[in-house]
Amino acid sequence: MNKNFVPRILIAGDEELARNSIGDKPCEILGTLKLNFFNDFKSLQIFSGEKALTLEDLKNILTGTADYIVFTDINEFVKCFAFLAGLGQGGQLVSLNTFTEKIHDEFFSTMNVSYFFVALKESKAKSLLDFDAFLAKNDLRIFKPVNCEIDCVSGSVDVNPIMENIYRRVYDSFSKCKFHRYDYILFTNERTPEELEEIFEKTKDTAQNILVFARANSPAERFITGIQNNFAKFGTMNAVNGKFFVLQRETPKPDIGIYICTHKDIKLKKLPPDYYVIHAGHANAKEEFGYIGDDTGENISRLNPFLNEMTAIYWIWKNTNHTHIGFNHYRRIFTAKTNRPFYKHDYYAFAEKFCLTEKEVLKIFSEYDVVVYSESFGMFTQTELNVMATKNPDLVRRADEIVKKHLVKKYPDYADAFDKVLKGYVMFNFNMFIMRKNIFDAYCEWLFSFLIDATEEVMETFNLRESEIFSDRRICAFISERLLTVWLINSGVKIKDLPIMYRDDV
Repeated sequence: MNKNFVPRILIAGDEELARNSIGDKPCEILGTLKLNFFNDFKSLQIFSGEKALTLEDLKNILTGTADYIVFTDINEFVKCFAFLAGLGQGGQLVSLNTFTEKIHDEFFSTMNVSYFFVALKESKAKSLLDFDAFLAKNDLRIFKPVNCEIDCVSGSVDVNPIMENIYRRVYDSFSKCKFHRYDYILFTNERTPEELEEIFEKTKDTAQNILVFARANSPAERFITGIQNNFAKFGTMNAVNGKFFVLQRETPKPDIGIYICTHKDIKLKKLPPDYYVIHAGHANAKEEFGYIGDDTGENISRLNPFLNEMTAIYWIWKNTNHTHIGFNHYRRIFTAKTNRPFYKHDYYAFAEKFCLTEKEVLKIFSEYDVVVYSESFGMFTQTELNVMATKNPDLVRRADEIVKKHLVKKYPDYADAFDKVLKGYVMFNFNMFIMRKNIFDAYCEWLFSFLIDATEEVMETFNLRESEIFSDRRICAFISERLLTVWLINSGVKIKDLPIMYRDDV
């Protein structure tokens, strides 16, 4: 039960019966109405106490004063509904049974479903997230008169499987779909201004457009009207007992930053303008190439001998603010140009003119959440591959245990994913990706919250600072490459895999 929503009602019929049926359900009883029908129910007399009301009086009462007229007699309800519906005033009439069974988190009127679909059709939206399970609570099963993919956050609402005709996907919580992008997001639950402000901020990366219902003369309505200048566009649509507000957020100009990580001079002169070369481990570098170093601002460049390219990823996270972030390697670079023969293995020959363009990136992200290189599938588990790389089974076993210990301490729900990846045969290779900023931030927040401490413990346990065995020092880097796949398993993102170009001249 949403404590914010206290429906205001008029009782038509037996007041004592109504009060007993309602019990302790939150509501404000404004009074009672007496209805007299004449001329074969084609006309109606309405009384509040002894005072006769006109239809205009009733219309005014039902515009921001009372949310419902609750009927204790089903026959009177049917008569009055037939009369008032013809005047466009039937949406706030409910039976006592409907009121006690259906009124929970929000104002309830099946007529608002029709208004919602009109609003959605006019919006020309291709995708929408039903954040409060509005359609499920209105008992829709198969009727969807719009060409729009609708997903649902069910929460505590029971969504029958037959509703797959309405919903493309049903998520039990917003965390399961928070990285997806929709044209619109729909809010219908009653919320305070503070809660609306919080939910608008929480979902700012989920949808550019908001469709939100607010009751007439409610704090929510006043709040939304008061912040209309914060939006690029502001409009309203008809609804029973309120409005559907249509809000369009300001769209930031795309700022794509695709970084090529290196520790060598890669001698690329004609990269597209959105590309940057970053020197990983610059704090320990013995040569200067004139590239961005990962040792300015907030950084972990000193850990590069043990974490490889992760120090560059950390620097990008802490020191840039692009709308989309990509990460490539000096020998391997993403491309979308697939109408060429393979150079060798599954790679295309490198040419700067075939690097991803801004247009290609934005087109991909109109449908997907994350770009990675295709999963590799082999004969050995990831742990076995690390043993083969280091030739030190004890180091690999203990490093796995230490990293998992630190991961599970922070994120216990990732234990299974960690085991699946390290004991499995597939992974997304090379720590290569492109992500929207909010996803990149979430990934890095997750990763570095435990990886740095885990690496420090592995270094101390095996005295890796003094080790001259190159592969031993890199054990946490090997594990961290697998951690991207671990995170993706639990993230719920929609993944696009792209091929890569390979350079063999550096």
